Amino acid sequence: MLREKGVKAIGYVHTKHGWPAGYNAYRKIEEVILDINAYDNEYDIDGIFVDETTALWPDAAFDSASQAITYYGNLL
Repeated sequence: MLREKGVKAIGYVHTKHGWPAGYNAYRKIEEVILDINAYDNEYDIDGIFVDETTALWPDAAFDSASQAITYYGNLL
């Protein structure tokens, strides 16, 4: 129905662990890829929204630019 109206279907995945630990660790990349594939297989999505990318550099002790580039690069 969305596409009939010209709307794109976008899936959503979260990439960090949240409460109660806080956003201080990445989810396993394999889990994120499984989530993306599930959206694509179930809904034939037009894209994916990857949430919780960091904006804390260089202040986040658990994160760095090189970690994020490697992690998110594996999603391409």
